[in-house]
Amino acid sequence: MKRIATAAAIAAFVLATVLPGTALAHTFVASTSLTIHKVPVGITNPGATVIVYGKLRSPRPLCRNDMVVKLMRVRPGPDRLLAKDRTDSEGEYIFVRHPRRDQHVYTRFSGFFQTSYGHSHRCLASRSASLFVNVG
Repeated sequence: MKRIATAAAIAAFVLATVLPGTALAHTFVASTSLTIHKVPVGITNPGATVIVYGKLRSPRPLCRNDMVVKLMRVRPGPDRLLAKDRTDSEGEYIFVRHPRRDQHVYTRFSGFFQTSYGHSHRCLASRSASLFVNVG
């Protein structure tokens, strides 16, 4: 009888401590996408203010909130980093620029990976479409 009671106590301890930990542990890999827009639309005077804005989208809030988005300029060879911004709680970013010549720009999110005991969160990288800034 004593052996059965000891086995039951051990089984109850294992169920109470190990199983909830594995039930709370989780892993996810979430896709992301970037939109890009600019104001004003159309031709811009050299040195005039151009606002480039958009949104980092993901089904997981962790992948949208407080993430670094880079504004890149297309050029021969490696593209040039123009600026960085952090997204707000809705995934929105904004860049204020004063271009002096025509350029193609895009935004890039490098992705995010976070791990701790029993948890693994990965937000996949993404790139927006290219946007032409017409300076006339």
